Amino acid sequence: MERKSIRIGKVAESMAVIARFNKWSKYKFMRNAAELVPYLPATSPMSERSFREMSERYGRVVVKPVDGMQGQGIFHVSCLSDGRYEVQHENRKIKLAGRRETYSFLSKQIGSQSYIVQQSIDRATVGERAFDLRIIVQRKKNSRRWVVTGRVAKVVGSGYFVSNTSRKGQLLLLDEALGRSSLHRLSRKELQERIDGVALACAKTLTEHFPRQVIYGIDIGLDKRGKVWIFEGNLYPAMSHFVKLKDKTMYRRIMAYGEGQ
Repeated sequence: MERKSIRIGKVAESMAVIARFNKWSKYKFMRNAAELVPYLPATSPMSERSFREMSERYGRVVVKPVDGMQGQGIFHVSCLSDGRYEVQHENRKIKLAGRRETYSFLSKQIGSQSYIVQQSIDRATVGERAFDLRIIVQRKKNSRRWVVTGRVAKVVGSGYFVSNTSRKGQLLLLDEALGRSSLHRLSRKELQERIDGVALACAKTLTEHFPRQVIYGIDIGLDKRGKVWIFEGNLYPAMSHFVKLKDKTMYRRIMAYGEGQ
């Protein structure tokens, strides 16, 4: 009986490690929390059926690897008015005759790798370029109290869909980004409170499955009406975004908070 318990424990631990990097697993964890459901884009494992249903329902979808990092391997697919589909990968676009041809094209690009298909959010913009946010949430090892310690806006590089500085993207402090954005008429204070609230709720939910976790990097989007969307909860967030900012205040705060464990 004891050996069986040990085996079960090892399997559970192994599954938890896999889930740390698995976008679909983390999405399911969050989807089971009623308070997070309004902030989650519709998402399904990639298949011919899910691709058809999602593209027909939303018109634009994002196809991305379950265990991808740094925006690699992501495709953005748009249904055009003439029945064709436009697929964007990095800064390259291709037009295809219809849904079946598009799915066939994506299948060849994806190969045997596991992917998800997700509702595409019409993001708010700075200038004419979309942006999303990286929010760092931390807690002390022996505390249940989560605190937002970092906020940065990632502006998409010209011609790209994915926000990443390696793709000609730009980093801005959240307050500056909101002030310069298409949402500038909305209250920055209210937007930030809403963003922080969603990020904190996301961290609390994920910690039910990753109880030892003391830091998350929550990727959040704002649509053109100012609605908050959760794109992903990263358990190993890179600090490069904050290092690259001219003002290192947030980077020092994040590192100091972690050192105080």
